Amino acid sequence: MRVRQQPGATGWRTPFPEHDMGERVARLVNGQLLDYTQVGDDFALARIRSPADYLGISFGQCDLRRKHGITIVAVERPEQEMTYATTDTELADGDVVIICGRAEQVDRFTERA
Repeated sequence: MRVRQQPGATGWRTPFPEHDMGERVARLVNGQLLDYTQVGDDFALARIRSPADYLGISFGQCDLRRKHGITIVAVERPEQEMTYATTDTELADGDVVIICGRAEQVDRFTERA
């Protein structure tokens, strides 16, 4: 069965829900990874626990986009509302972050986190 991605789209994608869910569960086995969503063919969003080697360092100093090709979009602090990440935001123990980037780079970063 072939399904059109969106009205007017020229590409076709065959859905394989079992395969897609298998990949998602395999990624979630990693202890730091809490949630993972692939958007399109090559972009992903992930919700991960704070990487220990970046605790207490501002995102501006971490330079994660240049070093790892990922962007931290938001931070969840215990008992606080989720907030946008800025270059001044520093990670603390217990924080959860939302990252995005090319799927391969997100996968590589979450494996090392």
